[in-house]
Amino acid sequence: MPVGRFFFYGAHPIPVSMVAANAIMLTLILYTQKQVKLTTFALSVIAGLGVIIISSSKGPLLGLVITIVLFAPIIFSNLKVFITTVSLFLITQIYLSSYEQYNAFIVRLLNTSADQSTSIRLNIYNEASNAFSNNPIIGEGVGFFSDYYPHNVVLEFLSEGGLLLGSFLIVFLVWLVWTFFRSFNSIRNPLFVCGIALTILSFCVLMVSFTYTDLKFLYLGVGVSLQFLTLYEKSKSDYKNSL
Repeated sequence: MPVGRFFFYGAHPIPVSMVAANAIMLTLILYTQKQVKLTTFALSVIAGLGVIIISSSKGPLLGLVITIVLFAPIIFSNLKVFITTVSLFLITQIYLSSYEQYNAFIVRLLNTSADQSTSIRLNIYNEASNAFSNNPIIGEGVGFFSDYYPHNVVLEFLSEGGLLLGSFLIVFLVWLVWTFFRSFNSIRNPLFVCGIALTILSFCVLMVSFTYTDLKFLYLGVGVSLQFLTLYEKSKSDYKNSL
């Protein structure tokens, strides 16, 4: 019998599946950069996908897929690594498909229109849109959604803080796009790439689930990226001054 997604040792499914998705993403990057062994990456994939299936959370899985696709030129620049990674994912998927929990997750993943959470979420989207329409400049105030959240970070920012708070989100997105392209061009340090990947994965999740006030992985990713950029720019400045 499948384990209920809210009854796995009392843990909330989204943070639990976020841990799993981030573990897979980070070990994949580190494996492609030859920072961890294949056995470590394999264990992360097997355990991570198992946890995602048990939690039956669509957001973290979607975020993981989008982040892998975005970083594919870096991750799969080596053909051997690409074949190994795809083979590992396929073998793990075949193994987990023998469990009833896997089938329950696939049903929830495909039957979006019949999912109760989808109809509830659409109603919350409508409420958030109305809140923004009623007060578009400063919103209804942070904490407007006291017992729930819109499951969309854009609607959450606009309904709570209006265009004023929304402008900060635009600045953040511009910074994220800039740092993402820097990870391809001037900086390919594994730590920096991991920080940006963690941030992008978290933001993708926030577009369809959870809330920015609780998703600590977002702030961890931003913090790691900013810290590395600070040290990187300082080292460049010190090098120029030494010439």
